[in-house]
Amino acid sequence: MLARHVPRGACKAILTGEHAVVYGHEALATALPLGFAATLDHPPQGPLLAVEVAATSAEAVPFRGALGDGSMLGQAIEKIAAVLGVTRTRPLLVRVVGDVPLGRGLGASAALAAVIADALAVAHGLELPVDELARAARAGDEVFHGRASGIDAEAAVRRELGLFSRAAGWRRVAAAPLHLLVVDSGEPRSTADVVARVGARRAADELGVARLMA
Repeated sequence: MLARHVPRGACKAILTGEHAVVYGHEALATALPLGFAATLDHPPQGPLLAVEVAATSAEAVPFRGALGDGSMLGQAIEKIAAVLGVTRTRPLLVRVVGDVPLGRGLGASAALAAVIADALAVAHGLELPVDELARAARAGDEVFHGRASGIDAEAAVRRELGLFSRAAGWRRVAAAPLHLLVVDSGEPRSTADVVARVGARRAADELGVARLMA
């Protein structure tokens, strides 16, 4: 069943302030013309809320999660639904498709959380402000990401260029059209692992790392 609008979540590129934004510094990010879209289906039986993600690239495989199944995707669904305040009385299947290479630092987990939040809002007829959708997407992204700054979720939902910090939130930046060349190395990386390594280095040399991030 097609929704009244197509739920979407965009990937992002952080232009300045990557990792420093986790510790309260400001970062500049833009959404990319890559991401996820979703359609909604109401199967006669099955989990009350499930998400099915089609293969997003040549090396990827489809995956699925459902409310209460214990998977990371299932946990993210639960967090997003809780923030939006939605409950299900009959099965809903969110079918997600996209052109997103996973594990490349493009914010795929936030884009997935954003499209799920948007899809749930559509399914329940909710006209939510973008701030609320971003809050729900951030809650879902934190399941995948560990300590997320929130910038990925904001860009995924707002789909624009902006400045972000934990204190000030997102501020749209008006600019001439921006042209970026994003090259895929073909080597998956875990953002959560990198965040953990930066955190460990900061714990060992807080002043030194703070100078680098300033």
